[in-house]
Amino acid sequence: MPGCRQLLLNSKDRLILARRRSINGFRVSIRALEVSQAPFSSVNFDLLAIFDFFRPSFQIQICVKFCYKNVYKVVLPAITPVACKSNMKFFTHIPFILGFLAVLHPSCNAKVCNVLDYGAVADGQTDVGPAIIKAFNDCKTQTTGDPADTVVLVPRGDYSIGSNVVMMKGKAITFTFDGTLNLIYSTTLTKNMISFIRFEQLVVNGKGRFNGNGMRYRPNGSLKRSPQRPRLVRIENSIDVDYSGFNLFESPMYHLTLYNVTNANVHDFEIHGPDIGTTDGITVAGWNISVHDVVVEGGDECVSVKSPSDGVTVKDVTCIKTDGCSLGSMGPGARGYSINNVRFENINLTDASNGIIVKSYKNAQGAIDNLTCINFSLTRVAYAIKLDSSWGNTKWDQTRFRQKRALAGQRWTNFRFISFRGTAKGPRQVVTINCDQKEQCTGLVFKDIQVTGTKIPKPKFVAGCGSYDSASTEALGPLRAC
Repeated sequence: MPGCRQLLLNSKDRLILARRRSINGFRVSIRALEVSQAPFSSVNFDLLAIFDFFRPSFQIQICVKFCYKNVYKVVLPAITPVACKSNMKFFTHIPFILGFLAVLHPSCNAKVCNVLDYGAVADGQTDVGPAIIKAFNDCKTQTTGDPADTVVLVPRGDYSIGSNVVMMKGKAITFTFDGTLNLIYSTTLTKNMISFIRFEQLVVNGKGRFNGNGMRYRPNGSLKRSPQRPRLVRIENSIDVDYSGFNLFESPMYHLTLYNVTNANVHDFEIHGPDIGTTDGITVAGWNISVHDVVVEGGDECVSVKSPSDGVTVKDVTCIKTDGCSLGSMGPGARGYSINNVRFENINLTDASNGIIVKSYKNAQGAIDNLTCINFSLTRVAYAIKLDSSWGNTKWDQTRFRQKRALAGQRWTNFRFISFRGTAKGPRQVVTINCDQKEQCTGLVFKDIQVTGTKIPKPKFVAGCGSYDSASTEALGPLRAC
């Protein structure tokens, strides 16, 4: 395979791609698949990777072509067994190899709109917002139908952001944030700092972070000083979205919101905020949405599902502090809200207010059907399971929202809670059920609810019925059958 450089990648039971090598002066990280310290804006070179599966005698040759700026492509002209002898088990690894290569899809011929070419300066002072918009407006006219072929790049460096970046009607495009964005403090900033509106095939990724500097908008923890303070990232009215890698820190208000989105994958990144209200982590509303492998730290919702939603899966999530995972809240003026087919699985919560909470204002009207919550690990969590149809029915909220009660009620049906284990915090009920007394909650199923703590009071249920197993007797004793 002429023109290829050699690099040996060893593996035993799986590929281990951690070793760094230097080739022609370019430092190559095989795991991260990046080329750094390159003197040119575009660098192409070939790499011969010899994968050794289980025995040195079973090898294949793969020619890999790398490009600069995190855009790369694997060229696979041939798969050739080397010294295979008579054992043909080698060929059983080919599907795995091809699956690995599929991850390296972005093309070397991609159009990369680097914000540095559009006026951005990584000096920590110059507003990067206008440069991002200019780069997007240039790139969006040159798409191919594959998001990997068109990339708006914010490279490594420290950038200031002091204006709202609103982008609309993009199709098949990737935004890679490898730098650090630092939000300035300004009393004139409000709404969402980065907005993607009416996109199709949108990819947001990178290794960077967005620092919201929320403490400056909440002096001494006050939420009233800047009530219209900005939020970090919002994606709305979009189809086929993938968000990963771009970490969010210390937002003045909400961190990441997806609204009216169809087919979304949100994964593999972290959110870190203070233990204070309105620091919601991930908020979604839409259809066929997956949230998985994320860490959220803050003082409000960890992952929240809003109306309208259908087909939302939240899995393998770590919540530190936070208000727990939630459906809602549905406000006092909500009419006809609808949330269906939601699943939370493998959720780890520490020092949270709730494990899972379904909440709405008393005057709201709508329906929630088919909620499954399974495998919740709780450490010092105040309420493991809480259903509250009059969550916002405080005296302050009654004054703030003078809404007439809806003629129809709130119908919550077919909720399953399976395997909630851990420790409680404070003298609170493990399970709280406060449902709409007109519609009630029906089809509630509880299995393996085992939460321990000190001075846990007896449960009290309002307008709910369902079933529970023997392991859940202590938490669900008074629950009546439907």
